[in-house]
Amino acid sequence: MQASNDLSSGTVANAWHFIAEEMATTAETHKTMAALMAEDLVKPLRAFADSQHKSRKNIEGNVDKTARSLLGI
Repeated sequence: MQASNDLSSGTVANAWHFIAEEMATTAETHKTMAALMAEDLVKPLRAFADSQHKSRKNIEGNVDKTARSLLGI
């Protein structure tokens, strides 16, 4: 909105005012969408990836343990 504050009156000032308001509204919408996406998509995917990682580490540990016992290490 700083651009609209530099002009005191006239159609250009009104245009900058409306552009600034629209940009602020769009920015707020993007911020809201990003927060919703983080909540609805990113968190569940991160939790799934973490559980897969833990599961894989557990299985790899069992495989390594079995291999060591079979090889007599």
